[in-house]
Amino acid sequence: AAPLMLGVAAVGVVLVCPLTTALAVVATAVLAVRSLLCRLPGPGKDCKQSPPQRRPSAEGDLEGSAARPQVLRGEDGQCQEVWPPHWGITLAQCREFFAECRADPRWRSTNSVYTLVEEYIKPRTAGSGMGLALMCNQASPLEVNLMVSHAWSENAEEFIKALELSVSKNDVLFICAFSLYQCQDHVGPTIAEQLGAGAADSPFRRVLEHVGAAGARDAALWRWGAYVRIIPGASALIALTLLFFPVITAGCVPNFATLQEMICCGSTKLSASHDLNWGAFRGKWHTVRPDALHPTRELAAFSFFGSLACAAGALIAQGLLWAVRPYRGRMLVVPNRQCDIYTRLWCVYEIF
Repeated sequence: AAPLMLGVAAVGVVLVCPLTTALAVVATAVLAVRSLLCRLPGPGKDCKQSPPQRRPSAEGDLEGSAARPQVLRGEDGQCQEVWPPHWGITLAQCREFFAECRADPRWRSTNSVYTLVEEYIKPRTAGSGMGLALMCNQASPLEVNLMVSHAWSENAEEFIKALELSVSKNDVLFICAFSLYQCQDHVGPTIAEQLGAGAADSPFRRVLEHVGAAGARDAALWRWGAYVRIIPGASALIALTLLFFPVITAGCVPNFATLQEMICCGSTKLSASHDLNWGAFRGKWHTVRPDALHPTRELAAFSFFGSLACAAGALIAQGLLWAVRPYRGRMLVVPNRQCDIYTRLWCVYEIF
C-alpha cells in the first residue's frame, strides 16, 4: 500500500506542475495579445489603465506652463524644443562619461554627485543650453523609460555602481544631475525655468506622467510585467525538476524508447526502499520492467510528459515576451550611506 500511496502522491505532483505552467502561459498570452491590441492606433480601444492626465500628454501642448524646454540648434539654424520626457541618457553613456571623469588626475574616489556636477558636468555643458543627456543624444533625443531618484550628497562612484546593478542596457534614464541644464549662464533655461512655477510643471512630474501613459498602452502586461517575466524561467525549472523527479525518488530514469521500461541502477527489482548511492555504485545499469502495481512506471510516464509540456510552455512564454517586448517603464530610488533619501524634498515628491 505504501508504494501505491507514494505513486498516487507523485502523480498528483507531476500533474499539478504542468497544469500550473499551462495556466501561467495562457495568462501570458492573454496579456500579450491585449498589449498588442492596445498599441494599435484607432478609436474605441478599451485600455483605461491610463492614470488621469492633468493635461494632454503631447509634449508641445504646454500652454499655461511656466516651465521651459531645452533647445536643440541644428546646423541649418533651426531650433527644436525638447521637453523632459526626452532628456534621457543610457547606462553606457553614463559609464563612458564617468570613465572620462575618473581618468582626470584631479578625480577623487570620495567625490559626491555635487562635485561631479560642479567640476565635470557644468564645464562640459557650459554654453550649450543643454543638459549632459541631451548633449550626448543631439542627433536623436532618447525617450525616458526609467526615472532615477537619488541624493546629490551620495558618493558618485557608488551611485554609478548602483545603476550598473539595477538597470539594463536598453533602459533610458532620467537623472536630474545629467538631464537638467545645470549652468546658470542664461544661454539655456535656468534651473528654476526648467522646474516651472509649481511641482506639477516640474520635469520630474512630466517624466513620471509620461512613463505612466506609455505603460498604460501595454495594459496589464506593464503592471504585472515583473511577474510575467519570471514565467519562462520558472517553467524551465519545473521541467527540469519533473525530468529528474523519478531519478531522485526511485533511482530510475525513463527510457525514451519506451516508458514502460526503466533504467535502474544496482538492482533488477524495484522496491519502495530502493536507495540510490551515486558515489558508491560501481555496478552496471540494468534494463528492467517494473511490476504493474508498482508506481514507478506511472511516475516516470507522467514526469516525462509533464517535463516536455513545461519545457514547451517555457519556450512559448519566452517567445511571446520577445515578440511583444513589454514596456519597462518604472522608477528607481537609489539610497546611499551618506544621507537619508527622505531629506531630499524632490525625492520625497517623486516617490509619493
